[in-house]
Amino acid sequence: MTLSKVAAILFEHPLDELTSNFLRVETLFSRVDVLINRFFAIDHHFCLLCLFEIADLDDQFDLSAEILAQLNAQKAKLNGFRGNPKVSATVLTELLAQVEQHIVALLSQKKKLAHMITDDEWLYKLREGMGLPGGTSPFDAPRYFAWQHRSGEDRREDLLNWLDFFKPLRDSVAFLMGLTRGNASHSRLVAKGGEFRQSIPQGKCKLVQIWVDPKLKATPEVHGNKLMVTIRFIDRGPKGQTSACLDDIPFELGMVMEQ
Repeated sequence: MTLSKVAAILFEHPLDELTSNFLRVETLFSRVDVLINRFFAIDHHFCLLCLFEIADLDDQFDLSAEILAQLNAQKAKLNGFRGNPKVSATVLTELLAQVEQHIVALLSQKKKLAHMITDDEWLYKLREGMGLPGGTSPFDAPRYFAWQHRSGEDRREDLLNWLDFFKPLRDSVAFLMGLTRGNASHSRLVAKGGEFRQSIPQGKCKLVQIWVDPKLKATPEVHGNKLMVTIRFIDRGPKGQTSACLDDIPFELGMVMEQ
C-alpha cells in the first residue's frame, strides 16, 4: 500500500526532553492560531490559557536558554562548512543569517515570558484564577468578566499585543524544528501483527515520525531508547475500549538522528 502524506495522519514522537518541549510549544501555538482568529469570548479564554502554558513551559525548562544554545551550536556547525565545495555558499550564508536573526531576537528580549505576565497585575491574577477549578467565575474575576464582554475585535487586539512577546520563542522553535525534520530518513514499512521494532545503529534518535492511513483506525504507541524503537498499533473499539491491533499495518516511518 502506498501512503499519501496529504491524506495520512502524521504522528510525531520525541525521544528527548528538548524535542518534547519544542513539540508542545508548536502544539500550543497551533491552537493559538485558531483561537485568536475567532471572536467568541470562550475562544479567547482558551487562547489566553495556551499563552500561559507556553510561558510556563519556557519558565520551567528555561527554554529560551536551551534555544540559544541550540542556535549557537547550529551556527558553529554551519561555519564549519565554509569553503566546502559540496556546500552552496549562498544557501550557507542564508542559513547563517537566519540563525543570527533568531539569536538577536531572543537576546533582545529583556525579560522572560513568565516575568512579562507577573509584571502585568491583570494577567498575573488571571493566570492564578485559571489554575483553580472555576477560578475565573464572574465573582472571582470581575475585571476578566468585563473584558470578555468587550468586542471580539478589541479582545483580539489585546491578544495580538501579548502574542508579540512570544514571537522570538515561536519563530526560533519553528526554525530549529524545520532543521530537525529536514534531516529525517524515510521508509515505507509494515507492522506485522500490529507491531514493529527497529534498532538504532548510529546513536540516539531525536524524533520518530509515523504516517498512517486514517481509514485503518490504528493509533501508534511509540517506545524508544538509544538502541531500539518499538511501535505498537492500538485499535479503538466502538465503546472506547482499546486493544492491540493484530492486523498488518502499513505505515511510513521517518527517523531523525541526533547530528
